[in-house]
Amino acid sequence: MACKTMSITEFVKYYEQRTIEICDTEAIEDYESRGDPKIFIEDCGTLKHDARVYTWIIYTRFQHEFL
Repeated sequence: MACKTMSITEFVKYYEQRTIEICDTEAIEDYESRGDPKIFIEDCGTLKHDARVYTWIIYTRFQHEFL
């Protein structure tokens, strides 16, 4: 948590820790999204492409808006 009393060294350490946490979360989501895409519309090129490119969470949000 950055604040006025935090030194530059403490800020850099905090920033690096948060960056590692975010990267770890993204890596986990990418790994979990490697399953077969579940497509509700047959032969929809856009959804097939998005299922391969995006994480499962982002894909389901997009699919909800798309449908």
